[in-house]
Amino acid sequence: MPDPPIDPSVFQEPHLTQSHHSPDPSEEIAGVTLPSKSKEDDLADQCVFDEPSYSGSVPEDALTYWKWIEKRSRETTLSQSLGMTCLLVLAAGPWAVIGAMAQGGST
Repeated sequence: MPDPPIDPSVFQEPHLTQSHHSPDPSEEIAGVTLPSKSKEDDLADQCVFDEPSYSGSVPEDALTYWKWIEKRSRETTLSQSLGMTCLLVLAAGPWAVIGAMAQGGST
């Protein structure tokens, strides 16, 4: 790899030089977008009516974050909620025991 030029000006940046350059392969991931669970999730997250400085009235059909939370809560069954809670307890419990044992008796 050649040494960088001594000139510290911004005109030595690759996109400002006359020569063509190849992009860094690690930057290819920047063009990849992760799939969202649904378009509704994104809309609720970007609702302008939830802004703290917004003082106008909220339309009835506007999907605010609170309405989205209420809708998702209604869609979640008791068995789904208990199942996820049990899964988290089973996953976190051993780590809590290991952490307590690692502390020893030091307080």
